[in-house]
Amino acid sequence: MDRSKFRLSKSPLAAVIGQVGFTYAPEFQMAGDLLRDPFRDLGLPIVEMQRNVHVEHGSPNTPPNVQHHEIWLFTNPSRTQGVSVGPRHFAFMVNDYTDFPQYAAWIGGLIDALPPKLASTYFCSIGLRYFNVFKPKELPSNCLVESVRGMSSNNIQTKHFHHRYEFWCETKYGALHARCGLEHGGKVPVNLNFATTLFPASKMYSKEDHIYHLDIFENSGALNPQELFSTRTVLKILNEQHRNIDQAFENMISEHGKGEFGWTLQT
Repeated sequence: MDRSKFRLSKSPLAAVIGQVGFTYAPEFQMAGDLLRDPFRDLGLPIVEMQRNVHVEHGSPNTPPNVQHHEIWLFTNPSRTQGVSVGPRHFAFMVNDYTDFPQYAAWIGGLIDALPPKLASTYFCSIGLRYFNVFKPKELPSNCLVESVRGMSSNNIQTKHFHHRYEFWCETKYGALHARCGLEHGGKVPVNLNFATTLFPASKMYSKEDHIYHLDIFENSGALNPQELFSTRTVLKILNEQHRNIDQAFENMISEHGKGEFGWTLQT
């Protein structure tokens, strides 16, 4: 089956985050003014700056190395797209995802807009994360294949129950992880670190209902040698990671779930 021919009209996808990692790129810490104009032209006019603290622990006989970082967040007015920039990452975040080609084209435009000073940076890792959220119509949900849907609570006198499933494997560039969790309402929303502010809490959890989090992500190992920051190199790796994530999602969704999520063949 050619997965690229299928779409989900009722997708549970709440967030997609791609991230390029640096060993340390101080020029990105001061990127706010450099990127303000080019990113405004690309539809990201809202600029926020956050101060973070990064602590590196050395040997027991040496004090920890404490570094204060500035992280810049560029978003569109509806806060459905955003970019986070700091000395250790450059991340591309959306909660209005349609398909990977469109997402990749958006990322390519952002990288192409970087000033030469930033575009000449080397990166050491890259990752892609697809975060799905849905409320099950039955517990556990038969939208998932039997191996990940959790134990039934039938005949157990309880109103609150939870489920955790995790899979991981080695891939061409690093490791693929798939995590499925069933939570009862009232839990703290999932922490997506610097990306959390971009995604409404309503997309991440429910105060009352049971809710599934289906989190699939692939992170590269440390790239050796490190790669020069370019659209071609970044998208080559992200495309490979996307194929793995897409396949993992397909492997975890049952035939019933494909119907529930509007799995259709594109003509």
